[in-house]
Amino acid sequence: PNVDYWCDKPQVYQNMTDREWRDRTVGTRDPNYQCRRYDNPALECQSWQYDHSFWRSSIISEWNIVCSREGLASATQSAYMVGVMVTVVVMGQLSDKIGRRPIIWAGLIIELIAGLSSAFSVSVEHFIISRFALAYGASARWGTGFVLLLETVGPQYRPVVGMAIEFGWALGYIVLPGAAYLIRDFRWIQLAVTLPEFALLLWWCALPESPRWQLTHGHYQEAERAIRRAAEINGRSTVDIDAKLRKLMDKTIADKEHDIANKKANLFDLCRSRTMVKNTVILYFSW
Repeated sequence: PNVDYWCDKPQVYQNMTDREWRDRTVGTRDPNYQCRRYDNPALECQSWQYDHSFWRSSIISEWNIVCSREGLASATQSAYMVGVMVTVVVMGQLSDKIGRRPIIWAGLIIELIAGLSSAFSVSVEHFIISRFALAYGASARWGTGFVLLLETVGPQYRPVVGMAIEFGWALGYIVLPGAAYLIRDFRWIQLAVTLPEFALLLWWCALPESPRWQLTHGHYQEAERAIRRAAEINGRSTVDIDAKLRKLMDKTIADKEHDIANKKANLFDLCRSRTMVKNTVILYFSW
């Protein structure tokens, strides 16, 4: 948040009130009044005082991210976005190799540790590194979870569940400003966001692996158990499920062999058809 600040009083002026000090040394017409004080000539500030009438604590006031250091405030958000970018490249490929479930849980653990680390940061550098790790874990959990969700439901339900999963994201953006208004301390705000996520650890036993990933990687028995369980939960008959599974497995094997034989895909494939170009542009602007 934007926090007003001004030069702190030297030791010889400690008997002055804050108002007297500001009236004597701060020239509000000077665009650098927050970084210098008048003493004929103006002197660079050595320390600062902050307006705590609204925000009790922020990263700005905690680590003096002002004047020549104000670029560090933007660096905290840049570090987060870099973490998101790295996750897309690394975790996406890794989830294709070892499965969706391990990546989701690894992302959650990283996110929880990084969230606590952010709340208890001892320096702005510590906070920036924690923000990078937080983005890395959160993006791995959310992005891989999104893929798992779409791979678990049928094609006719994907548009609905794809939009439904975004409701939690949107709700968070709605609730967070209200929570920040009530708490007004960046450490407690971070804890308020992080601590509820520990409840997701209870989901460990209930989260299945993607049946589509299992079929693609030859884990047919595990895929069969997952599909049977889903059919039972949904109240569907399992009488002819063996024949359907065999047909699905044969198709998966054929598709995999076709992909291996034609494994020459590259980035330019996104521009080879009008449909792919349209979808790529839409996704680009959506993100």
